[in-house]
Amino acid sequence: MNKLGRTAGASALVLAMMASAGCTTLERVYKGPVVVMPNLCSDLNASIYFERDSAALTREAKALLRGAAAQAESCKFTNVQVYGLSDPVGSPAANIALSERRADAVTKELAKVGFSQVTFKLIAAGSAGSITPSGEIQPLRRRADIIFSAAS
Repeated sequence: MNKLGRTAGASALVLAMMASAGCTTLERVYKGPVVVMPNLCSDLNASIYFERDSAALTREAKALLRGAAAQAESCKFTNVQVYGLSDPVGSPAANIALSERRADAVTKELAKVGFSQVTFKLIAAGSAGSITPSGEIQPLRRRADIIFSAAS
């Protein structure tokens, strides 16, 4: 064997030893626990507003729900609570029914945009709490409030 062959062979042997030593060193260095990333998902809240005496979702409401679904793609949500609300115009029974229709409309749209593997809880509050202590009507009560609960 010539000098070049011996040098190449010795170099290959040294590289193999270094590679095997490097693997052994890495194996010995890392014996601690596996690092687990914390859950960066948190609960989300949203409100969907409706026209007076209506449970129809507007384009803006549907866009907001699609946005919530896009935001939720990287998180797992297990429960979604939908609170249907109304203003005090009309009878209490009619306001409860309207609140139920609003909560139902939101829930159906959420299922269409991707929230199919969650437990929905619908609550119809009607007009309860829609008049301030001073007697003013709160028109912003024509809404459905949504709470998306992130899995822990």
